[in-house]
Amino acid sequence: MDDDLGTRETLGRWLRTEGYAVDVAASGREALEQVVAASIDAILLDYHLPDMDGLECLRAMRARRPGLHPPVVLFTADWEVQDDGVEAGALGATIASKLTGVEEVERLLASLCAMAATRAPAKAGHHEPVAR
Repeated sequence: MDDDLGTRETLGRWLRTEGYAVDVAASGREALEQVVAASIDAILLDYHLPDMDGLECLRAMRARRPGLHPPVVLFTADWEVQDDGVEAGALGATIASKLTGVEEVERLLASLCAMAATRAPAKAGHHEPVAR
């Protein structure tokens, strides 16, 4: 979820080549619509969205789907967000630099999905994490 088209296209294309199924959203509202309708294994979320900040979006996601707790990476180039680190952690988010390269994003995503898979009960027929 990022308001920058280039970021969505680049990261989405990269993750698809790495075997992930990817849905994209350009705003918090669009992201919330997708969260309600989709099965999601992980969330990559920009902190600065045009209609709300990433923490507001994440709070709304958790409120709309209380049982949904996939790993979340909250990306920002604004390090003042670190002040919100306690709340981000309580909401299940890891804060990361928006300047992180695509390969590192994929490694972080794979690591978070693997940790989430070890905590969650196994789903019948579910083999690999899918990023949405």
